[in-house]
Amino acid sequence: MDKGILLVTLIFLAIIILPFVFIGLSKKKKRNRFLNKITNLADLRGCTITRHEISNNFIIGIDDSAGCLFFYKKEPDKEILRDFNLKEFKTCKLLNVSRTVNDKQNQLQLVQKLELCFYPIEEDQPEEVIEFYNDEYDSLTLSGELQMIERWEDQINKYLKTLQKEKPAVVPVAKASTSGKNKKKFQKSYK
Repeated sequence: MDKGILLVTLIFLAIIILPFVFIGLSKKKKRNRFLNKITNLADLRGCTITRHEISNNFIIGIDDSAGCLFFYKKEPDKEILRDFNLKEFKTCKLLNVSRTVNDKQNQLQLVQKLELCFYPIEEDQPEEVIEFYNDEYDSLTLSGELQMIERWEDQINKYLKTLQKEKPAVVPVAKASTSGKNKKKFQKSYK
């Protein structure tokens, strides 16, 4: 009788515990697969991922010393793998595309897209955009993506400000006047 109860208890515990074990292993495998995607790209660029963060279907990482940002996203019909040299940008901004839905009692803001837009230093260069969330093919509910993107926007902008402080100031060189009396003074001072 004791062996029967023990066997039933063990089977019951296995039925309860095994799904959690499989879910954990699946998440770890997905995490490693995502991290390998940006790590391989970073290796190709001669970089090392120093910080990263993973969400349901994307990963973002950065090499702080090289100033390179890496991004991978798995969409239903394609994979997106991108890298950015942050030294080419002056700022980045979170773009939250949402629509308002009227309920009987209140209005609801529904997020349609979350993007991070990078504005280049060179005015003739195009803006670069990373799409983190799109309600057309991502889950209908956000699960921390907005907060994650806000964190990364803040971290990247702080990094870009430190880069701008490190750049040597460009001092315009005043042109010497070479007309009239100033021409003679200029010539005398450098002979």
